[in-house]
Amino acid sequence: MQIPDFLQSFLESNSYSHLKTIQYSSWKKTFVLKIADYKGEYVLKAFSRNSPADIKRKFRNEADLYKTHTSPFLPKLIFVSDQILVIDYIQGMTLREYVQKQANPQGIIDELVKGIEGLYEGFKLKPTEAMNFGNAIANLNSLAQSGPIQTRKLPLIQLICNKLLARVLIWRLKRILRICNTANLRYGFAHGDFHLNNIFVTTSGNIKFIDFENVNYNQFFDFDILYLQTIMEVQKGSRDPWFYGISVFRNHFNEIQEMKAVVSLYRLAISANPRFNPEALELFQRFRLFLRILFMKKL
Repeated sequence: MQIPDFLQSFLESNSYSHLKTIQYSSWKKTFVLKIADYKGEYVLKAFSRNSPADIKRKFRNEADLYKTHTSPFLPKLIFVSDQILVIDYIQGMTLREYVQKQANPQGIIDELVKGIEGLYEGFKLKPTEAMNFGNAIANLNSLAQSGPIQTRKLPLIQLICNKLLARVLIWRLKRILRICNTANLRYGFAHGDFHLNNIFVTTSGNIKFIDFENVNYNQFFDFDILYLQTIMEVQKGSRDPWFYGISVFRNHFNEIQEMKAVVSLYRLAISANPRFNPEALELFQRFRLFLRILFMKKL
């Protein structure tokens, strides 16, 4: 990948060296670079002038969050413009890497729970619009079709099947949400992409959250937590200390009867995803999934 002129000019004028390209999207025209100067190492995120409008909007979402909030749970903002964002590089590993290496979770569980609670309390704003369940539906869709444990691309026919299953899942979810008691739900902030790759464990054992492109201040954060909890259940198993650590939130969810049905839907979405469940590729398994989603009972 060739660094575009506007980025090369920025690096040279600020005496940054380009260490490596973390991510580049040819269709989004976006760049994520690891850069450095004599003070330290940083992550640079940028988009091109001809990037899609939705990508530019997401960039500004994230840039605005860093400009208006400081938190021990965020990397430090170094520089921001209408096209470039530079933040501290996090020394450590993603939570996914941490879990996969089967590191001792003692202490990190407490830090993760504290970070989740601190993230919500530090970022929630007073709602100004009608209640929005878009985050709940987006998370369900991700579990069914893509998700943060993605390891390979799906063939077209499998992708189509997953999308059909997702339609049924979303139909059922909307029915539940119509009667959901939202009085005790965390409202006023949602991360929008709350998975293991967007949570870092630093070398000093602290928790940092990244990737706020989908942040929304008019949705329910509890669905982010359910999404993360479901992913961790698949990654490590429901009897693992990791899962029990996150399950401290379950007592809160149990106060709302409808949330139990949402949890069941999220698990069904996982079982519909061949990346998580190889048996989901079989036609019979998919037929059973359709019936379970329609009738919400074990067959």
